[in-house]
Amino acid sequence: MAITSEPTHWRILRLCRTSEFRPDCRWIAGQIGASVDDVNLALSRLLKLGFLETGA
Repeated sequence: MAITSEPTHWRILRLCRTSEFRPDCRWIAGQIGASVDDVNLALSRLLKLGFLETGA
């Protein structure tokens, strides 16, 4: 439910699709105007639910 109600999740997903994306929580937080803690929480949810994957 948090994914639909918190814009941080959607902002991260949109940012992931850009060519300038960097897999750095601090950079992501700065780009979307969120705290690093909010980004970490959102990333863990997105990973857990399969919306994102980590690579080598």
